Order: sequence, then structure tokens, then C-alpha cells
Amino acid sequence: MNQQPEPRVPPQAPEVEETILGAMLLDTEAMDIVISTLKADDFYRPAHQEIYKIILRLYDQGIEIDAMTVEHEANNRQVIDKIGGQGYLYDLTRSASSAQSMDYH
Repeated sequence: MNQQPEPRVPPQAPEVEETILGAMLLDTEAMDIVISTLKADDFYRPAHQEIYKIILRLYDQGIEIDAMTVEHEANNRQVIDKIGGQGYLYDLTRSASSAQSMDYH
């Protein structure tokens, strides 16, 4: 009997991604740690990749990062639905961790 192997799923930890993105929305110190460590493709969920890309764009433009500025940029780029909607950005801030734990995550 010839069984095909199950497709491999890349490692993923959506809760950790949420924690990291939430911290970036709340804490500039977390922003510096994460930007020096991660790139968009390191996030498993496409919505998280898109949020991270928006955060990087705003950061590069010197715009303060928070849920409101990310939401505004997502609306301008017409990707708000792709990232889970306005409410999802605010949910991320509730699952945020402190900048001190960013290295751990």
C-alpha cells in the first residue's frame, strides 16, 4: 500500500506572533528589538506579515506606531480586511508583552 506522506506544516506560534505585534503597537523599545531581529516572512500568518510590513513602513517614515496609525495605513492600502479588521489590531494590544520579554519570544 503506497501512502503519501502528510504535507509538512512549518513551525508556527500564532500566540507569540500576537504578543510580539501587540508589544510593537504599545512600546517603542519593543519595536527596536523586534525590527533588528525579525522580517515579515518570519511570521506564519499572512495577516501578521501584513501588519508587520505596515509597522515597518510607518517606522521608516518616522510615524508613531500604535493601533490607530496602523489601522489608518491599512485602510489607505485597502488591506484592513486582510489583517483581520480594526478590532483585531486593538485585540493585539491586549495580548502584548513587555519589551523586556521580546528577546525571549
